[in-house]
Amino acid sequence: MPCDPFEMALVHRGFRRESHKAAGLVLGVPSGDSGRAAVVYQHIDFIMTAVHFHHSAEDKLVWPKLFARAPDRAAELTRMEDTHRAIDDACRRVRAAAAAWTGTGEPGRAETLIPAVAGFARRVDEHFDDEEENVVPVIAEYLSPKEWKKVLAHGSAFVRAHPKRGLALGGMVLDGATVETRQRFLGNLPLPLRTVFTMFGDRIYADYRSEVYG
Repeated sequence: MPCDPFEMALVHRGFRRESHKAAGLVLGVPSGDSGRAAVVYQHIDFIMTAVHFHHSAEDKLVWPKLFARAPDRAAELTRMEDTHRAIDDACRRVRAAAAAWTGTGEPGRAETLIPAVAGFARRVDEHFDDEEENVVPVIAEYLSPKEWKKVLAHGSAFVRAHPKRGLALGGMVLDGATVETRQRFLGNLPLPLRTVFTMFGDRIYADYRSEVYG
């Protein structure tokens, strides 16, 4: 029985939105405001960490099964692995460029950071386009619903490692979703995570957005 990995597009949409707003957040930091620079960078770093964790779930739980079951799609799957590594490289460039800027908030020190952040967003966008068009249908065909739920359950570890921000990430993913889509998404999460998000997720996400975007 095939699975329905509709969550991929939702998760990707949240990552796309935050990645594309990141350069603007850097530009909006008042000159010399190191406190605001730290808030912005912590947000950018968190998004990059979340993207890496999302990719690690695919690398560990999805690609090996698809390589075994759909050998004719090996080229696409290898491209996914290669792109994950390229995105990790883009994250390293962002972190390196941010080191000098974060402590000062000086615009001149953001000259290398802004293109690095924009490059990360561009790579993420291109990868998600490719994955949604060429690989998500393969996931749907070759993974069972039970196997897909194990992939979703991987997210519980991220929330345990980053309790408040992990719940805020759920809010990013569901931001703008219809009531039906929201219920469908939450219904596929492990019960403990679903319960915690239902109780606290929206408030934590609102607080997080207020901190990052004002």
